[in-house]
Amino acid sequence: MTDLPYIYESYPYLRQSFHLLAFETFLYF
Repeated sequence: MTDLPYIYESYPYLRQSFHLLAFETFLYF
C-alpha cells in the first residue's frame, strides 16, 4: 500500500470499481 494518498483521493471511484469487480468475480466463481 504505497499509494495511500492516491487511493484516498479517488476512494469513491475505487469503491465503485471494486464493487463491480467483486460482483463480476463472484459471478465467475
